[in-house]
Amino acid sequence: MQQETDNAGLAASLRVTMAELVAARAPHPETAAAKRAVRIWQNQRFARTYADLSRNPRYHPAVEFFLRELYGDVDMTARDADVVRVLPLMIKLLPAVALQTIRDALAFEALSERFDTELARHLGNRPLDLISYGEAFRACGERDERQQQVRCVNQIGGALDRTTRWPLIGTTLKLMRAPARAAGLEKLQEFLEGGYAAFRQMRGAEEFLATVARRETAIVERLFAGHPGPFDLEETA
Repeated sequence: MQQETDNAGLAASLRVTMAELVAARAPHPETAAAKRAVRIWQNQRFARTYADLSRNPRYHPAVEFFLRELYGDVDMTARDADVVRVLPLMIKLLPAVALQTIRDALAFEALSERFDTELARHLGNRPLDLISYGEAFRACGERDERQQQVRCVNQIGGALDRTTRWPLIGTTLKLMRAPARAAGLEKLQEFLEGGYAAFRQMRGAEEFLATVARRETAIVERLFAGHPGPFDLEETA
């Protein structure tokens, strides 16, 4: 009974989050090229910020997962359309921890889409570099929501880490492959399996997630402060 109640609450929040993401993904032809440039630039920035963790075999899969799934530079519109189509079935098939992970990932994407669109709008036709990015970032404002974006990353990572502690979760995910494919949930299945594999290898994600939260929080604060080297954090040197 409690699980049904939890899933019902997650289902409601998933629908709201999905609606927010669809709205955030609404096309803005006038900023499309600049937005694409922003996403590529941010993906490359994330790779540089966590190059030290990526060189560590324990953390490399998690860094790659974040680069691909959270800070990726590919268009997820088609995948999101699939989510909308199969949302009722997804709620029935997936356990609460998986629904929570997907909800948090979609919330992160909704925030990211909105911020990237605003960044692109403030950039206009200017070349994208450290100075123009910082000025556009500050022009967008919304410091609290930028910090919420950081918290979303931690929530996603925490949920994935919790899945690794479930008995037989690896076997369960493998058994879900065929029904997930039949239901149109293949991309979401890949997301869950990829996240599970990356976090399972770490055998405890606390240090990794704390590092990401600390660095991203510092970067946000430095960008708002107009720091000349917002991404040059001492601990990554």
